[in-house]
Amino acid sequence: VYFPSSYYESTYKLNIKSFMEESMRGNKKFKSKKFIEEAYVALLLQKDFKKITVIDIIEQGEVSRATFYKNYEDKYDLSKDFIEEIFLKYKEVRLDKKTDDKDYLIFLNKNRLNFTAIFKIKDELIDGMNELKKLIQAEYKKINNSTDLEADFYASQSVWALNYLASLNRSISEADLNSIHLSFRKLSSDIKENDILPKC
Repeated sequence: VYFPSSYYESTYKLNIKSFMEESMRGNKKFKSKKFIEEAYVALLLQKDFKKITVIDIIEQGEVSRATFYKNYEDKYDLSKDFIEEIFLKYKEVRLDKKTDDKDYLIFLNKNRLNFTAIFKIKDELIDGMNELKKLIQAEYKKINNSTDLEADFYASQSVWALNYLASLNRSISEADLNSIHLSFRKLSSDIKENDILPKC
């Protein structure tokens, strides 16, 4: 079957147009979610989680009600999505690549306010700290083939450290990280020496 060159040209143009439209829709959705998340973090840093409403988030992010509900069911859905997004960044630098303290320090300072926001998510239906701990625990167990107790202990230490560092309300320094490392080494040593199980 012969197709004239004009057919291929028109098909190519249609494919390019379709790709560009899809890309623009994807970028628009990404930007909308970004605006919503940034607005949400700003609100969490100012208000109690229980007092934050979807209307607050919409007004802070300057997005429409339809845009919010196109991306999330409610603020709990937004919270879980946000926590998972930050966890994936943490996973990349701390669990997957196991970067050195210099890179980890850059990551922590870049995301300090995000962690502060996560730890402020708490009511009868959700606990940001516990949600983050569960994600770290599951990933640590999968990567290291560890026991439930080992993974729970690691996740508990990690979340405690992140909460402490985020609460400093200033840039995190190398000395801060060293202090955390020393505390954990002492704790691990005490556990081995006294043959006790970690209480997480």
